[in-house]
Amino acid sequence: MQRWFIPAAKTPQMLNNHIEEIRKCYQQAVQCVEQADSQTDSKVKKQFLELTRLWLLLAHGYGFS
Repeated sequence: MQRWFIPAAKTPQMLNNHIEEIRKCYQQAVQCVEQADSQTDSKVKKQFLELTRLWLLLAHGYGFS
């Protein structure tokens, strides 16, 4: 027998929680960009830019959950 997953309806509180989590991710991404801009070591700069990418990816993921 095959079962289908039917997601529960999102409540306004659930949406507000997602919005807050997305906002936090964007704040972290901005901080990483600022840190990257202040680096002189190219390897460290790349690490901060990679962290930026990951924070934005996480924010994007919250938009789909």
